[in-house]
Amino acid sequence: MAMKEELNILIQAQYPLIYLVTSEEERTEQTIATIAQVRPQRRIFVWTVTHGIVEYGQPRNVTQHNTVSPEAAIEWVIRQKDSSIFIFKDLHPFIDSPPVTRWLRDAIASFKGMQKTVQKTIVLMSPTQQIPIVLEKEVVVLDFALPVLTEQNQLIEQQQKQKPWSAAYY
Repeated sequence: MAMKEELNILIQAQYPLIYLVTSEEERTEQTIATIAQVRPQRRIFVWTVTHGIVEYGQPRNVTQHNTVSPEAAIEWVIRQKDSSIFIFKDLHPFIDSPPVTRWLRDAIASFKGMQKTVQKTIVLMSPTQQIPIVLEKEVVVLDFALPVLTEQNQLIEQQQKQKPWSAAYY
């Protein structure tokens, strides 16, 4: 099964916490943005320790107030009332801290207690996998691998259709 399909199924099934092991942030974000368009549509917010929470597609300076600390960001996520996907980039250096672990557990509990019409998912995106023991039962881990050969071949075919070229150019 393709990674996008697997991720889509997990989000549609309302898994509260998904850990994506990837170093390809941009491609992964675009995949999540495509999934977010499926009904029910979801907003996407991205957290980094440098900017705090920013809505996907917005300039980085349009940040949610005081959300740079991971604890404050997760607390902000819990308070949101819309169906949303919250991407946390590189949370792994902070994830073993007791307050961050506790906030993540509180977020999971709050998501499970919400009305079924509001769907919220936290996606942890990191090049390395680091999960505290207390979260192991709550999280689904996906390796967001590089594009498989068939995907690469499709991309090459698309490029060739867009730009007709021949040996005459050489």
